[in-house]
Amino acid sequence: MRSLLHSFTNACKVRVASQWMRGVFRERHLRSLTAVTQTKQLHVPPQDESSGKTVKEVISSLTHKIGAAKSFGEVMDRSYLFDLLPASQDELPPRNMMDSWDSAIIPLGSEERLREKYVTFMGGVRIGRLLEDLDVFAVWLCYKHIKNPHQKADMPSPYSIVTALVDRIDFNQRMTLRPDKDIRLSGHVSWAGQSSLETILTVEQYIDGNWQKITRAVFVMVARDPLNQGSVPVNPLVCETPEERKILQRGDISKLHRKVVQEESLFRVPPNESEKTLVHEMFMSMANPEELSFTSKNKPENSVWIEETKLKNLIICHPESRNVFNKIFGGFLMRKAFELA
Repeated sequence: MRSLLHSFTNACKVRVASQWMRGVFRERHLRSLTAVTQTKQLHVPPQDESSGKTVKEVISSLTHKIGAAKSFGEVMDRSYLFDLLPASQDELPPRNMMDSWDSAIIPLGSEERLREKYVTFMGGVRIGRLLEDLDVFAVWLCYKHIKNPHQKADMPSPYSIVTALVDRIDFNQRMTLRPDKDIRLSGHVSWAGQSSLETILTVEQYIDGNWQKITRAVFVMVARDPLNQGSVPVNPLVCETPEERKILQRGDISKLHRKVVQEESLFRVPPNESEKTLVHEMFMSMANPEELSFTSKNKPENSVWIEETKLKNLIICHPESRNVFNKIFGGFLMRKAFELA
C-alpha cells in the first residue's frame, strides 16, 4: 500500500506541475510553443532511395572519431586527452544547425541478413532496435556539432557524449514500419547549452517510391570529459534563419519545462495539501468500509493493481552489445526496456 500511495502521489505531483506550467506560459508562450513543437527538422534529405551512409558506417566513423578499440579488450586510456578540452565555451567557435545535419540508412530492403535482426516474430519491425540506432545516431550528430580548436585532425576527440534523456517520441499512427523496406534516419543538433545538446531526429521509410515520415524524436545529450567524470563545454548554437530561431526557441522552452519538473519533484519538495487530499480520496475510494485495514481493498471496476503489471528481467551486456567505450549505453537499455514492456 505504501508503494501504491507513493505512485499516486508522484502521479499527482506531475499533473499539478504540468497544470502550473500551462498557467505560467499560457499568455506568453502558448502560441510560440504550439508553433515550435510542430516545427520539422531543418533540412529534409533527398528523395532518392540510396542517399546517405548506412548506420553501420556511422558506427564505424564514430569509433574512429573517438579512437576506440575495434575489438573487445581492456579499457583504453583516454586520460591524455584532458589537455585538449576547452576551459570555457568562449574558446569554442559558434556552430549552426546545418553543421551537424546528417542522414543514415538502415538497408532492410537490400540486406536480408540485416532484416532478420530487425524483424519481430509477428513480421513487424523491432522498435527497440530502432531506438538503439536513434541513440547512436544522436551521439554522432553531437560529435559533428562539436568543433574543438585544441584538437588536431589526426587525434581522437576528448569528448564523451552520453544520453541524458529522450524528451519525446512521436509516431505517425497512419504508417506502419515494414521489415522489407529501407529505413532512413536524419537529424541535427537543435539546441545547445553549456554542456548539453538537444537533437531532433526523424525516421522515414521508403514506400511506393517516396520516403514516408514514421517517427520524430528529441534526444538530450550531455558532453563529458574523456573519463566521463564531469561535464565539459560545447560549441554555442547560432541561428541564421527564422526557422532556426523557432527550433532553438523550442529547445529553450523544453529546458525550462525540464527544470520546473525537476524542482517540483517529490525528492525535493513535499506534497501540498491538495495533493494529500487527492491521494486520501483515492485511498478511501478503494478502502473496505467494513474492515479498517490497509491490506483489504476494493479494486475499481475494469482495472488492475499496479503490482499485477510489474515485470522484471536480469540482463547481462555481452561484448557485442557494448558501446565504443566498452560500456552499456542508453540505446541498449532503451531496447531492452521497450521489449520487456
